[in-house]
Amino acid sequence: MPSSQDFVFEFGDFVLAPAERLLTWRGEPIALTPKAFDLLVTLVGRSGHLVSKDDLLRAVWPGTVVEEVNLTVNISALRKALSRGGNGNGAIQTVPTRGYRFLVPVKRRDFSVIPPLQDPRLETRNDRPHEQPRQPVRPVTENTDAYRAYLRGRYHWNERSEASLKRAIDSFQRAVSIDPRFAVAYSGLADCYAALGYLSYTAPVEAFPIARQHATEALDLMRRSPNRTHR
Repeated sequence: MPSSQDFVFEFGDFVLAPAERLLTWRGEPIALTPKAFDLLVTLVGRSGHLVSKDDLLRAVWPGTVVEEVNLTVNISALRKALSRGGNGNGAIQTVPTRGYRFLVPVKRRDFSVIPPLQDPRLETRNDRPHEQPRQPVRPVTENTDAYRAYLRGRYHWNERSEASLKRAIDSFQRAVSIDPRFAVAYSGLADCYAALGYLSYTAPVEAFPIARQHATEALDLMRRSPNRTHR
């Protein structure tokens, strides 16, 4: 039987990639503790079904005796994280004395055929009601390997340590080597070098020019995109 690691789950504007230990909302990584992440994977993998407290404790804390309060605390953390979608409390239903149920409709996709990533920074926005409605978000790559490398990069970037930022740079560089027109991966490189400078892991005078270079590359690719909307 395939495990949850073999799939990517989509619900609302969220994408959950268990194999990459990554949850994103509109392309933005969402930080979760390891146990909260495991709990979400378990609930989403059985979306629409009641999952008992005992089953959740066994799945998230295997072979360990823990108090039920640990489950309650992590459920609360998940509801807070999912509130970005406007329905944090409603996403996870409490079934009194029994357990929990994930209520949001979930699309399950094979990890080997991940759909194109969408990133809000490539969205054409229009907040003026009398103008033409905004165009939909454009896919940023159709290459699965580049997508995976990008996901790994965002996972490492979200940790913000010097070592993780350098791992993120390696992942983003792999993404652009696979798909040289992958604009969002260049944005990832810009984010990494900017963070290295801001957090003083690297001298700002060294890090910021590199960040600016990659940001410019990302913008140039977006401008040259045939899907770009001209105003």
